[in-house]
Amino acid sequence: MVTPAEVDAIAAKLGISHQDFMDLYVDPDWPGTRYFLLRHGQDGCVFLVPGGTGEYVCRIHDHKPVICRQWAASKQKTECRAGLDRERLGHAHGPG
Repeated sequence: MVTPAEVDAIAAKLGISHQDFMDLYVDPDWPGTRYFLLRHGQDGCVFLVPGGTGEYVCRIHDHKPVICRQWAASKQKTECRAGLDRERLGHAHGPG
């Protein structure tokens, strides 16, 4: 989730308008106005991109929303276990 202020900061980082960010990256079915839900692609967060080492990196790392900065990977989280299983089996195509 992102706040309107975070939308503005990330949009500026990406060089797009607030409205373009909303159209491209925010779930249109989300009913909130104080917070917005980011869309997710097939492989997880839309801001995770392949890095040079084969791992995925956050393309907005310096402007990550608070919720993302507070999230910690853990073997207890289903999405982390699924990613580790894909990696172990040699089928890693992306995050989450």
